[in-house]
Amino acid sequence: SIVIFLQKHPCGIELDLDSIANIQSSAITNTGWTTTEARSILHQCSTLLSSVYLHITEGSLGFANEQERNTNAKFIAYLISDFIKSSGN
Repeated sequence: SIVIFLQKHPCGIELDLDSIANIQSSAITNTGWTTTEARSILHQCSTLLSSVYLHITEGSLGFANEQERNTNAKFIAYLISDFIKSSGN
């Protein structure tokens, strides 16, 4: 599998916020992974792989209200914390 191949090599993890339901992003949608699923996938990848960086992409707060900005900021902080805690770096 691809995970077994990647375990042997340093790699980065890229998480596109467009793929997560109801998160402010460049292409906000009500379909996609839940925030809990996204955090779980990130945890699994950073635990199993020799991940050297996390790249969170496509976040956009252009039309967001204050509550939405706070929700996004909190979610991204959780992602960063999950990555740091689960990676062996």
